Parts: sequence; C-alpha cells; structure tokens
Amino acid sequence: MTSMLNLEAIEHELLDGRTKGFPYGAPPVRLAEVGKQGWSLLDGTLPFPQAVIKDAALAHNHAWMRDFTAATGVLLAPHGKTTMAPQIFAQQLAAGAWGITVATVQQLAICVRFGLRRVIMANQLVGANAVAEVVRLCEQHRDLEFYFLIDSIPQLRLIEAEARRHPLSRRLTALLELGIEGGRTGCRSEQQALALAEAIAASTTVELAGIECYEGLGAKGDATDLPYAAALMDRVDAIARHCDEKSLFDSNEVLVSAGGSAIFDLVATRLTPALGRPVRGLLRSGCYVTHDHGTYKRYVNAVEARVTRQNLLQIGKVIVDKVRKRLRWVHAL
Repeated sequence: MTSMLNLEAIEHELLDGRTKGFPYGAPPVRLAEVGKQGWSLLDGTLPFPQAVIKDAALAHNHAWMRDFTAATGVLLAPHGKTTMAPQIFAQQLAAGAWGITVATVQQLAICVRFGLRRVIMANQLVGANAVAEVVRLCEQHRDLEFYFLIDSIPQLRLIEAEARRHPLSRRLTALLELGIEGGRTGCRSEQQALALAEAIAASTTVELAGIECYEGLGAKGDATDLPYAAALMDRVDAIARHCDEKSLFDSNEVLVSAGGSAIFDLVATRLTPALGRPVRGLLRSGCYVTHDHGTYKRYVNAVEARVTRQNLLQIGKVIVDKVRKRLRWVHAL
C-alpha cells in the first residue's frame, strides 16, 4: 500500500462563506492556499468556534501508534470516519498504516477516489444499491482490497442475490463479525458464527477472509475491562481455530481485526492466534490521532497504566523506554 494519495482534487476545492469557520467577508480561496492567507485565531480574523489541530500533536500521535503497533506485532487500519480527511489518511499511511477503515459505502467511494486501495468497512454491507456500488468499485479498480462485515445468513443471501445481477469477476470479501449480547451487530453465539462461516465458504459470490469484533461496546475504563476483553478474544480465537480446522477461510492469509480507541491495548496482543496459515492482526483504532478530549482522556489514562505496568511483560517486548516516555496523548480540540 503506497502512502501517496492523490490529493490534488481536494486541494483545489474552493472555500467560501458557506464553510463553517470561514472569515466574514473574505473572498473565496482554494484549500491549498488557506495557509498563505495569514489568518489567525488570536486576532479575531476567524469566527468562533474553531477546531484546531496542531501539526506537532498529529506527528506525535502518528509516531506513538506506529511504535505501539510495531511493538505488539499488529498492523493498523485506522477508522477514517474519525476525521474523513484524506490529508490525514495520507499521513497515517506514511506512518505505516496498512489501510483505512470506513463505516459506509459512501466513505469507501471517497477513499477510492483519492487512491486508497486497501479498505475495511467496519459495518454490514446491506441494501441493493450499496452492494451494487461495491461491485462497481471492485470491478472498476481491480487492485482494490475491500473487506466488509457479515453477521447473518440472511445478510449473505441478500448480498448474493444482488451481486449476481451485476458483472462480477471475483468474489466479494467478508470478515465474520462476532458480537456481544445486547450489542449492535455481530453473531451472538459460537453456533451462529460457525453456521455462517460454513455458508460463506459454500458461497460462489462471497469469500471468508477472517474474523472481526469490536470490543469498545463493553469498555468501562476500569478494572473490569481486562476480563471482558480476554473473554471476547477467547471467543474470537475459538471461532478462528474452528474455521481454520474446517478450511472455511478462502484466503492464504487470515485477517483478525478489532480495536476501538478505548481499550485497544487489551486486544492488540490477541490478534495473531496460532492457526495453520499466516495471520494478520489489524487494529482499527482511529481516535488516537484526534479525539474527544473529555471522553478519551479517561480511557487513555487506563491504557497508559496498563502499558506501563503489565502489558509490556505480556507482550514480551521491551518498549518502556521507547513508548512510555512518549505516551502523552495530545488532544487536538
């Protein structure tokens, strides 16, 4: 995955008074020229409220997550909906990100427009129009690696029915989502997950590339996070092993993905289970780069404590000097 995106289109977009935060009475200006205007937060040029992102903070956060993922042996596909800024996507890729995660097919199309070719949609693919658009993008861009989530056989059947209505030269690629009781989506039981995995393996339209979960739904920011995350990842391991033993994965490499932005350190070390084929662990944390300071300050304090005390010993990698000294999350708002 190249870190170079084609940002020319967005740099030529024209900003004017219809843009939030644009100076009163200022003439329209291209995005690429904003930095040359001499506008200042401190002299009243820019109307409040303003969201401010510091370059130094961005650089720090990119480097911190790069070091964390390297130390834990996983890759990063940060959630792009956090910023939906292709310029920041380019920075994340330059810092070593494997790809970008999105929430919708519309966001996928935006990523493809700017040259991204490795995208996870951390959401179910539903709706005839959405399936048709995914097929179109995959056929138009043969180098596009796109993964979506699937959590039920009825969803699989709907995707199959719509995909067959369009020219399709390769199968669509899915990650089986494991959910939790009371959660939004995902297979609730091992039995349901295994039945779905077998149905996908038999499909001529969809192939199974790996397992996915989202631990953030149960995060509390306290000591209960450790047993909760461990139990969830135990379930992921069990289903991944079963699918591997039954040869239900259609790819030579299995993807195992998790990672909200609250307790990502508790799942990072569990994303590469021992299977009979290579496994690629993918974190999807996106709020490491910019985040809601009030919410994530509490969570990241717990991450810092765990990384400092015990997590490094579990990982078996000495990154205290490299990471702990730099573990100062700089809020950007």
